[in-house]
Amino acid sequence: MGLHFLDLVAVDPQSDGAHVYGAEEHYVLDLDNPPGQEWRLKGYTLDPIAQSDDPRASSEDVTVHVAFARRVEGHLLLLMNAQLNGPIYVYRPKPHTEFFVLAHTYERQLGGWGTFADSQGAIWESGGNKVARAQISGWDDQGNPVYGTPTVWEVPAPYQVVQWVNYIPETDTLYVAGYTPDKQEETWGIVGKVMSRFDGWLAGNRTPTWTIDVPHDFREDADPRVIIKSAYVEGDFIFMHGVFTAGRVWIYKAEDGSFFQYLVPGDTVGGPGPIGWGDMVNSINAFRRRNGEYLVFVEEDYRAKVLMYRWRPNYR
Repeated sequence: MGLHFLDLVAVDPQSDGAHVYGAEEHYVLDLDNPPGQEWRLKGYTLDPIAQSDDPRASSEDVTVHVAFARRVEGHLLLLMNAQLNGPIYVYRPKPHTEFFVLAHTYERQLGGWGTFADSQGAIWESGGNKVARAQISGWDDQGNPVYGTPTVWEVPAPYQVVQWVNYIPETDTLYVAGYTPDKQEETWGIVGKVMSRFDGWLAGNRTPTWTIDVPHDFREDADPRVIIKSAYVEGDFIFMHGVFTAGRVWIYKAEDGSFFQYLVPGDTVGGPGPIGWGDMVNSINAFRRRNGEYLVFVEEDYRAKVLMYRWRPNYR
């Protein structure tokens, strides 16, 4: 159907995986159905005529994609950005319709590549050796979130550039990735080469719990070249997705940073051969259902779709 070129989808957390949103689409999943038959298109969230000034309807060379879906104080928010970053667009439902309307535009302060929305709707970003957080301070009379002034922190050495950030408010855990003096940038717009976890970040801790090397092989004769475009922390795991690696997902344990396993697309979705690049700043996300199953969504640039993995970790 070609519904998703340069787009991702995200789960409404309240739905336990039943409702999934792209930049312009609302899907319903029946996860009791066999592979390939779980989804149906319920509606479109953009009216391109009435919302002709919406960033999603832009005729400029900009493709806005959904990155995160969050429930904050009962409000459903979809957070989107462009392929090469830029502002963070926050959308809310228009009452009694399928449509979503632009509720807030967050202009990033640090100018880097890392963008994230935590479970409380706070927007995180990274740039240089810094991370910043802008929290929701309230709601206006139309139900739009009001964001306060960002708080900015420096990430301690050896980080010189922070390319990626995730934050888990329930445990006060910050994850960052980027470049250090001995692991420098070779190409633009990726996660970086080193990742760390900080426990108790807001409480003042600046000593990482662990630090690992991010998978990376940028040699011209490498087949495939491994550069991690995006990563996402959910539940007990960190999910990573590369540019040239045909939908493969690297899974690491969040507890200690150790590698756990791969996910690789099979014949069901036409893989692993004709599967395209990860080509957006936020090209992967995941959702842990109440039964322990993970839904992992990956941008598939070549054939205009989103890959969905259903995965139950085997801890043995």
